[in-house]
Amino acid sequence: MRNLNRKAINGSIFAFGMFLVGSGMFLASLMMGTPLTGTAFNVAWLLVTMGLFLAVFWLIVHLRATRKEP
Repeated sequence: MRNLNRKAINGSIFAFGMFLVGSGMFLASLMMGTPLTGTAFNVAWLLVTMGLFLAVFWLIVHLRATRKEP
């Protein structure tokens, strides 16, 4: 159970990092005044959505691994 908890924490950190990179791409494009188009937009959108999805998934795994049995 301890190994699963460590995997969950590392997975959520990595997934949140993916989210931050995608958000940074959007923010940088707004600051430069050039909107993201084409492949760059698709990559940023995938990073944001998959990062959020995986972060929530690994958070649930972490909470289930640390839950006390009745």
